[in-house]
Amino acid sequence: MSWAGRGDLDHRETVRSFLADSDALVRERAAQSLVGKRPALDYKNMAAADENLLKDRGLGIDEPALLEIFRQRTLEEGDQIRLRQLIADLGAPAFTTRNRASKLLINEGAPALAFLRPALHDPDAEVMRRANLCIEEIRRGPGPALPSAAARLLARPHSEKGHSPAAAIRVLLGYVPFADDETVEEEVATALTVLCAREVKIDPLVPEALRDPLAARRALAAHVLGRVGTREQRAGLRKLLDDPVPAVRLRAALSLLCAKDRTAVPRLIALMNETPCASLWQVEEMLQRLAGPQAPMETVAEGSPEKRHVAVKAWDKWFSLTAENWTWPVWPKGKTHRGLVTVCEYDSARGQPGGQVWEAGRDGKVRWKISGLSGPMDAQVLQSGRVLIAENSATALPSVTLPGPSNGNTACPAIPSPASACPTATPHRHLQPGDGNHAGSAPGLYQHPRAPVLHLLRPQNAPPARSSP
Repeated sequence: MSWAGRGDLDHRETVRSFLADSDALVRERAAQSLVGKRPALDYKNMAAADENLLKDRGLGIDEPALLEIFRQRTLEEGDQIRLRQLIADLGAPAFTTRNRASKLLINEGAPALAFLRPALHDPDAEVMRRANLCIEEIRRGPGPALPSAAARLLARPHSEKGHSPAAAIRVLLGYVPFADDETVEEEVATALTVLCAREVKIDPLVPEALRDPLAARRALAAHVLGRVGTREQRAGLRKLLDDPVPAVRLRAALSLLCAKDRTAVPRLIALMNETPCASLWQVEEMLQRLAGPQAPMETVAEGSPEKRHVAVKAWDKWFSLTAENWTWPVWPKGKTHRGLVTVCEYDSARGQPGGQVWEAGRDGKVRWKISGLSGPMDAQVLQSGRVLIAENSATALPSVTLPGPSNGNTACPAIPSPASACPTATPHRHLQPGDGNHAGSAPGLYQHPRAPVLHLLRPQNAPPARSSP
């Protein structure tokens, strides 16, 4: 059954045939060989926290209730046209029109974020300002944690034998263009990949989505088919290498490489010139994994045109020299990390009396920040969406600086929590002794001898960053 992870598309065909086996264990092993064991393990470990999150908000956890969560966040064509008009009204000459548009966009909630984010780059300063305020207000709600939890619960094995995942596949495909942020998109992508490994034939809606007018759906379909698809879908994936949207071309190239299609290698190299800075790390990481010890030393660094040109030239040379004799590397087991770094500053928060804990992405931008802490010594981002912090002493109420356009602090109460309260808590990247990417060198949060106070905090708009599947 390990063929699917190590073999080519022909091996996938063989493995997918076992999804119809009469033995439940055989079906389970076939699905695991397609998507790996990690998603099922994550879903099991996070089930209790995800269920509690939904129940605390008065939501059901059965499939109809979970599907309804996504349906309510999915916009029909008429709704999309209406929201585009509201975005335009943010810059209307009349104050009453602008103010009304702002209120209506806020009332729309999370689905409006997909339209508000591009408005942050609008040439009209008033549109930018109002879009910023709308996003801040919307993000005061439950945020990405809710749809992320719903996606994980939806992808869990169904208790009913022979249950079809068609309804869940249809709803998730419809929802993804309106996802709160990239973390929700990844959860949906993983969930849809798992659901598409339940039956011998992939739901026809997925390959059809390769031609969808919305880029997010094309990218999601490429992600799924590159990982669990078969040879008959490869032609459609290759067409996306010429997609007008760079993000879709990137998804298509990465997915074809997962399907061991070497025609995607030179296209991936070319994407170093076209991919936005925030996603460049995905290109470089994949190329580094493909090249192994023979990888060029040149990098795109901060993403300047000059650095990109030098890196592309070096990688083109590498591929031209190794193309004939190049063999597929053995992919490392487990998940790759998104390069998120959690930093504890014991007492170095400038202009503030205490320390702080913050997280940054590969682009160096701060995703969230918790300030006003009394000597934070260690911190872990939990999969429940909270941050567990060990302080040397706790004399002040910490605060949270939300990521994105917001620069203000909002109070967040400290909740004492014993170590036993989080038996399955897992950070998105473990702190290791001597790890130069993290402040401190404690081997584990609960083993630190000078951490008498634990605070369990939830940055309202900073969901846990889980590794890419």
